[in-house]
Amino acid sequence: MFIAIYSASREVADVALARLVEQYRTERARILARSTKEAQVLGDELDHYFLREEDAVAFLERIEQLSAHAGVTIEPSGLAKTESGELVLSISLHGTYASALYFVSLLEHTPYYLVVQNLRLNVETPTDPKKKTAPIWGGNLTLVVRSFLPEVIATKP
Repeated sequence: MFIAIYSASREVADVALARLVEQYRTERARILARSTKEAQVLGDELDHYFLREEDAVAFLERIEQLSAHAGVTIEPSGLAKTESGELVLSISLHGTYASALYFVSLLEHTPYYLVVQNLRLNVETPTDPKKKTAPIWGGNLTLVVRSFLPEVIATKP
């Protein structure tokens, strides 16, 4: 009788343990799925902060849009990749002093890690007292895109 009770209680304990193990596995799988989904969302958000090599043309188009918004005409004069994997963009620009500075401000507020390496502005046409127009400034701007991902690094799995 004692052996039968012991055997029955052992079976009940085994079933209870199996249920606990299954609950643990189910909960762990749910947590991992949620963590994976959250990591994917964070990864997608981080993608907005990095410029991939294949997106360089779209990046240049975005810079042209920002210049038009600021009232500055630009012409890219150089594009190079450094040995450390950064993208260096040289731009010649023309516009009022205020619009040129506004353009630089717009660039600084893009989601990319940009560094203004050089900004040189010179008065091209002085103020005409008869027309009461602002002087036109011209100059050069050199940007370093530190959040650039070269093709080798940028490959997604």
